[in-house]
Amino acid sequence: MRIENVKTKKWPLITHGNGPSSESSLYKNIKEVFFKSVHEMQNIPKELSIITWSIPNEKYILGECMEKLGCKDGLHVIPFTKPFEWTGKVTKTLEYLKYIETPYVMGLDALDVIPSTDEGNLWEEILNHFKEMNVDILYNAESSSWPDKEFGTSLPKNHPLMYRLNKCKDIEETVYRDMLNSNRCYLNSGCWIAKTSEMIKFYTSVYNLIEEYPESKKDENYFGGEQGFVRAIMPEFFPNIRLDYNSTIIQTLVGVEGDDINVHITQPRTEI
Repeated sequence: MRIENVKTKKWPLITHGNGPSSESSLYKNIKEVFFKSVHEMQNIPKELSIITWSIPNEKYILGECMEKLGCKDGLHVIPFTKPFEWTGKVTKTLEYLKYIETPYVMGLDALDVIPSTDEGNLWEEILNHFKEMNVDILYNAESSSWPDKEFGTSLPKNHPLMYRLNKCKDIEETVYRDMLNSNRCYLNSGCWIAKTSEMIKFYTSVYNLIEEYPESKKDENYFGGEQGFVRAIMPEFFPNIRLDYNSTIIQTLVGVEGDDINVHITQPRTEI
């Protein structure tokens, strides 16, 4: 199965049904086509580690997809328990990253991410695209700013974290919306690929900021969970951290119309 973005003329390799889009007819169609398609074995390159986050023994779509692709054993699952500590994703990931020996690492949400591939090597293609971008960290981009002053946070507009968020938003809108003419201009923290050493530096800064606001750990609406803090730190690392604004690697689905995306089923190859 391959996904074609008609507007950007790209063929993204990861579909992220972020937010409410995981309940959309488009996402459900992509999921259905993936499991109807014929897939070749997808080996993960020795240079790359892939991580996700899940409750032990919980069924999740990313795991089902990677099992079909024959590479689930290469997926590193960082365990979560209930009740959630909303910023715990950063803490646990930072701890795990220090044990990763590969030079590159990719993080993918477990519950709403579907790989997209045909006869090529999915993970090698992703890694090659990333290397060509000459960037340290790449996050997927979405069409909505979350958290923002009107939703996703209970903080007043004059709070220091809101100042940081607005600085991030200025970069997102100036660079990706205005200069690059993309409506997918806001950072979404659910999917990313990075140089491992640089992701450790970045997540260390995010972790240190979270520790200044311990109340954020118990309430997602304090500052939008970990995504608010990731966006708050992003300006300190820009332009070495960038967004996949044209969906070269990752396609988010919020704000996407059905005719923006073509879904191609992979048929078995005919032997000659």
